[in-house]
Formats: sequence, C-alpha cells, structure tokens
Amino acid sequence: MAEGSANKVSISDRDKKVIYIVAGLVIVALAYFLGFQKMMEQRSTIAAENVTLDQDVKKLQGMVADKAEVENNTEKANTETEKILARYPAEIRTQDVIYQLDLLEKSVKGLLLETESYTMNQVFFMNGAVTEGESQDVADESGEVATPTGVIGYRSNVSTNFTTNYESLEKIIDFINKNENRMNINSITVSQGEGAKDLTCNMNVNMYSIAGTEKSYEDPAITGVRTGKEGLFAEGK
Repeated sequence: MAEGSANKVSISDRDKKVIYIVAGLVIVALAYFLGFQKMMEQRSTIAAENVTLDQDVKKLQGMVADKAEVENNTEKANTETEKILARYPAEIRTQDVIYQLDLLEKSVKGLLLETESYTMNQVFFMNGAVTEGESQDVADESGEVATPTGVIGYRSNVSTNFTTNYESLEKIIDFINKNENRMNINSITVSQGEGAKDLTCNMNVNMYSIAGTEKSYEDPAITGVRTGKEGLFAEGK
C-alpha cells in the first residue's frame, strides 16, 4: 500500500448514519428554538387578544340587549332635567332683585331694609360643568366676545342689612326658602345690642337663573303702580 494512502481516514456506513442522525437532531432543535417556540409565543399573544376581544363582544352584546332600557332611562332623565330647568327664570335683572326685596318688606311686618348691594349674573354653570362663578366670555382674535351657547347657569348675589325681630326673621327665611324663584340664603349673621329689642342682621342671598332654554325673560308683575304714559309730555293719565 502506498505511503500517502496510509494517512487517510476511512468512514464507515455506520458512522455516516450516526452523523446524519446527529445533524437531524441539530436541525430539529434549531427548528424548535427558532420557529416552533416563536410560534407558541405568538399563539399565547393571540389567545390573550382573543380573550379581550371576547370580553368586548360580550360587553357590546350586553349594551345591545340593554339598548331599550338605556334609551328609556335617558328619556326619563331628559324629562326630569327639563322639569328642573323650567323652575328657573330665564334671566335675573336688577329690577327683579328690587321687586323681590319690595315684596319681602311688604309681606313681613317689623322688617326695615337699610342697605342692599348686588353682584349680578356670575356664570356658575356652563358646558355641563360648574365653574368658579367668574365671567366665562372669551374674545377671539378680532377682540369680539362670542355669546355663550347652550345651557348657562347664572348666580346673582344680594347682600342686605336690616333690622327685625325674631318672629319676623323666621318669616324672612321662609320667604327665601319658599320663593317661586330659585334662591337660597348663602349666609346670615344676627346680633342684638345690649338693651335693644330688634335684631341687626346681615344676609347674603343667591338668586339663580338659567339661560339657553325655551323660556324667555318676563318683567316682574308690578301692580298698583303706573309705569308709563302714552305720550312723553302728556299730563294727567
């Protein structure tokens, strides 16, 4: 045998089969780690997404099933809201405040109004939210102020100083609380000087109005007072 052929390594068929088997196992392992495992991760992600989608579908089905009830409840809520809004005047003007104070003084004996002051029509509700009671008018680039739209709630504050007695004070509070216009007592302080019979009081009252509804402003119904003439310089009647 030649010298060169003595260094050659002969691989038997059995060894070749072993090599093929090992190579096959390596390929299977690579396929698992690079392919199958990644596919399983994607499968887990898809399964989680399907759970979420299934919950969304059930929620939508529930909403569809409850549609009639929701619409009915919404209609009832709108009706109740309209009833509440109808209780508020469309606008409060200074003349309305003076008229209410005049009614109060005439209906309660022993009441002497000494001073009154007003802070009229501060916005307290707009765009479905309660505000801080400050003006919400916003000017555009031209400097013009847009008229607020929608339902706007206004609050007018009336501060009064008066003297009265205990019995009349109760009637004053009833007049405010039971008034057909929407108002409430914000604060009241009562004092009595030494030896004095009457009470000295300071009362802050909030009066409310709602703009943006179908109601329109109505002048106070003042009776027994002539408010105008047919001719500016006419005499007599």
